[in-house]
Amino acid sequence: MFDVHQDAHAFFAEAYRTGFVPWERAAAAGMEHESTMFDREEATHPEPGRRALDIGCGRGRDALLLAERGWRVTGVDFVSGAIEAARGLPGAERVDFVVGDAADLTACVTGSFDFFLDGGCFHGLSPAERAGWGRGVAALAAPGATLLMVAFDPWAAGQPTPPNVPAGTTLEEILSVLPGWTLLCDELMPDAYRPVPQPAHFYRLRNTEG
Repeated sequence: MFDVHQDAHAFFAEAYRTGFVPWERAAAAGMEHESTMFDREEATHPEPGRRALDIGCGRGRDALLLAERGWRVTGVDFVSGAIEAARGLPGAERVDFVVGDAADLTACVTGSFDFFLDGGCFHGLSPAERAGWGRGVAALAAPGATLLMVAFDPWAAGQPTPPNVPAGTTLEEILSVLPGWTLLCDELMPDAYRPVPQPAHFYRLRNTEG
C-alpha cells in the first residue's frame, strides 16, 4: 500500500540533501512581511518567558529568527538531516531542535506554548495526521495561545496535484481539528514570493479555551 507519510519523508529528506528547497527561498523573499507578523505576535505575548513551537521547522530559519527576538523556541521536524543542519547553524544553541512527528507532537515536545508557527506543514498532511496535529497543538497550547499558519488552497477538483506538492487545505479543515480556536486573520500571500501557482494564505488563530 502507498504510504503518504513515508513518501513525504523520503521527498523532504532528499530535498534537504540536494538543496531543492523552494519554500526556504520563498520565506527569504518575504522576510519583511514575516518580520511584521512576528512583531504582532510579540505585542500579543510580551516577555518574559514566552514560548514558541515551530512545527515542521526544516533547517531552522524561522526558529532561529524567533530566538533572536527573545522567544524560547522549540523546532520540530521529522527529517533528521534537516534538524542536524539546523543544529549546526550559528545561534542554534538557543533553540531546542527536535526530531519528531507533527502528527504526534506530545511524543517529542513537552510544556506549554504561547505561539505556534506552521510554515507549510499542515497542508501536506493526511486527514489522520491532521487530526493528530490538532490534538498535539491543543494539548500544548497555553490559554490565549496564537497560531500562524501558511497554507495553500486545495487543488481544484479534477486538477491533478503536481508530484510532491502539498494537497492544500481549507480554513474549515483547519478549524475542524482545533475546536475552541478562533480565526483572527486570513491574509493572502503576495504573489511576489508565493512558491506555487495556488493561492496561499496566512491564517492567524487564537486559543479561546482555558
